Amino acid sequence: MHIRLTLILAIIVLLPVIMITWLGYQYANEEQAMQTIRYNRLLQQNLKETDRLIQSVIYKRERAMTQIIASRFPTPSDAIRTLIRGNSDIKNIFMLDADKQLLHPPALQPLSRAEQTFLQKTQRLRDYLTMPAKKQPRPKPTTADLSAPRTSIQSVPKKSARLLGLPLQRKRARLANSPADNESWQGQAEQGDSHLEQGWLTWFWERGLNLLYFQRDRAGNLVGIELDRAKLIADIIAELPENNGAALDYRIALLDGKDELIYQWGRQPRAGAAPLTTIMLSAPLSAWKLQFFTTTPEKSNAVYLSMAAAATAVLLLLTALAFYLHRESGRDMREARQRMNFVNQVSHELRTPLTNIRMYAELLDQELDDEQPAVRKRLNIIVGESQRLSRLIGNVLTFARQKNRRLQLHPQPGIIDACIENVIKSFSESFDKKSITIAFDGHAGERVLFDGDCLEQILNNLISNVEKYACTGRYLAIASSQQQDLTTIIIEDDGPGISKATGERIFHEFYRADNSLTNKVAGTGIGLTIARDLARKHQGDLILLQSAKGAKFQLQLHTPKVSS
Repeated sequence: MHIRLTLILAIIVLLPVIMITWLGYQYANEEQAMQTIRYNRLLQQNLKETDRLIQSVIYKRERAMTQIIASRFPTPSDAIRTLIRGNSDIKNIFMLDADKQLLHPPALQPLSRAEQTFLQKTQRLRDYLTMPAKKQPRPKPTTADLSAPRTSIQSVPKKSARLLGLPLQRKRARLANSPADNESWQGQAEQGDSHLEQGWLTWFWERGLNLLYFQRDRAGNLVGIELDRAKLIADIIAELPENNGAALDYRIALLDGKDELIYQWGRQPRAGAAPLTTIMLSAPLSAWKLQFFTTTPEKSNAVYLSMAAAATAVLLLLTALAFYLHRESGRDMREARQRMNFVNQVSHELRTPLTNIRMYAELLDQELDDEQPAVRKRLNIIVGESQRLSRLIGNVLTFARQKNRRLQLHPQPGIIDACIENVIKSFSESFDKKSITIAFDGHAGERVLFDGDCLEQILNNLISNVEKYACTGRYLAIASSQQQDLTTIIIEDDGPGISKATGERIFHEFYRADNSLTNKVAGTGIGLTIARDLARKHQGDLILLQSAKGAKFQLQLHTPKVSS
């Protein structure tokens, strides 16, 4: 009992703690994931602000190039070369007339090496710009062959053109994701029935990404201006924060289309650290990317620690409660054991004088004459009550031995029917007074091994219940039979019977059916419990059978035959 109680309390303590720990772990994981999402959103906002700084440099370049082309653009090649030498933002320029003929660099004049290279790397771009709109294929840039041009077309929106006083193109750009300042000028150019009017071209050549801005001037010539890549990168870096690693606990890196570092600022992250988040820059630098690194641990254990603290607190609380219950239960069991020992000792003390009283009463009954009926009547009362007390004390002692696991049987050779007749004889006078007829049909006359005291106690409990609870009936039928090593005894009465709902509970300790009949009769509630336990100890069983009227019990015992 002590070990079983300890196991039950351990389960009561550990099961809630395990459930709380599991639920807390799930909640902590979900909370950590939400924090990571919120943190990444903040990082992306930070990187988008950096992207806006970079786009402001591109926007300034576009305004400057638009003003150059929108004003009276110099047409002689010498004047264009002078413009290139005087503007550090411009690396080279080409110009096509309305008939798609190259005006600059002039094909019929000597060209510098830079102009020759420029014409070579922009050949496919010029072919694309001068191709009829319906035949223009959508450019498919690739980084596999860096020697091949990679194009991406961007155009100037309506608002920017109006601010600059430029003529609007007939097919304007469809804007992509607009920045928050509503000054967006980036977008993918749509193809129409006419040539593209203005926009950006980006392509890879040799060292990396190249940018070219194109627009038609007032005379209808298509002018393409290649930006100086080194100067553009220098201006972009000038707009970005200084590389002050001591002041920041993170690092932001700007990478080109080949994942080569262009610029970075902030504290150096730990070796092998992966970026927390990455975004691609807005067009026309959509091949470039920004990456965010942190020098602090990515995850916080605060949620896990709080859940662990809560689970520990619950564990301590339940452990304290279990310890208290275990101590109180142990105290109750010790007190119950003490009471049982007390009752056991008292029963032992009462058994000896009660046996003497019963013995001398029976001797006196044999010596009395039939001429003294009043005295015999009183003597019979003494004998009957002493027998009832003997049965009660026997039940208490048997119950105590069973609880202490000291109940032992002592089989002896004997006859079952003879034992049944002795028990019936002890109840005959009491049943005669209540006009209850006992009918015994004995067919167990063979000599077998059994514990006579055990069988008498079982029958005493069953028949005494008939005496107490079935006295409204008129008969008690007992039948015995033997088959090989099994003896079966049927005890049946015609009293009020036992309901089906309480058919199994009547064998439980201290159970008494709650009705008007049992409430008027005193009882301990252990008689049937002892009877079934003794039957099972005798390798048999005691069960309640279905009966149309009254109660019907079947007792079976293992009774090996005694050889002659």
